[in-house]
Amino acid sequence: MLHYPQLSTGTVAQYPLRKTLLKRTIVNDCLDSRSVKLADVSAAQVEWQLNYAGVTQAEWDALKALFLAAEGRLQTFVFLDPTDNLLRFSETLGSTVWQKDGLLQLTAGIADPLGTIRATRLVNTALVSQKITQTVEAAGWFGYCFSVFVRAAAAGTVMLTRRTSDGAESRTESVGSEWRLLQSSGSLDGTAEQITFELAIPAGATVEAFGFQAEAQPLPSAYKKTAGQGGVYPATRFREDSVTPVAVGPNDYAIQIQLVSKAGS
Repeated sequence: MLHYPQLSTGTVAQYPLRKTLLKRTIVNDCLDSRSVKLADVSAAQVEWQLNYAGVTQAEWDALKALFLAAEGRLQTFVFLDPTDNLLRFSETLGSTVWQKDGLLQLTAGIADPLGTIRATRLVNTALVSQKITQTVEAAGWFGYCFSVFVRAAAAGTVMLTRRTSDGAESRTESVGSEWRLLQSSGSLDGTAEQITFELAIPAGATVEAFGFQAEAQPLPSAYKKTAGQGGVYPATRFREDSVTPVAVGPNDYAIQIQLVSKAGS
């Protein structure tokens, strides 16, 4: 599977960038002057205009290699939207996209750090650690930041893990009565094309969590709520049949790249 590359900074894009959602409405004009309108959901598209400056030769070579492998607009590749949360149903932990151990109880509708009631209480009724995870279909060797707000009535710890079939990296964090943004960042060696993000709760512990988020970058950005569509677009294409860099100086390029994907794909 082809993957849109990260830059040497560990990010996918530079700012400013432009993201556009395109929707189509079908209109049927009747003989009695009425109009019947219906949204054409399957035609919705997302477009990105990515503007790069200070691109190194190695970074340009990686972008060019993808363009050649995709044969311009012909083939699709996986693109990780730099403006979105890669996790789906970020506040609906009972969704089937989340996998949880059998003795971990969830209660939704808990007060959260934003002043609403969208957090979830997680109660571990087991004598061993219990976890909740979500797997993302994306390059396991990329650098990611996994973050979540957590608090607990009694002081304790939780563990954040980034895991692929090639290895895992865990980070134990202390939690208390105040909301705290926890994060686990880095990259894992290997060739896996899936990565799992995991929060583990110790035996007998109760915590409240909000704002699960994964991003293909070194540090967390502002939280973005997701539902059925996260920031993973597995059927993305180049919008043009040519990509031409501007050589600003030695090992220094400026490039504009336009991508397109079906919304919800």
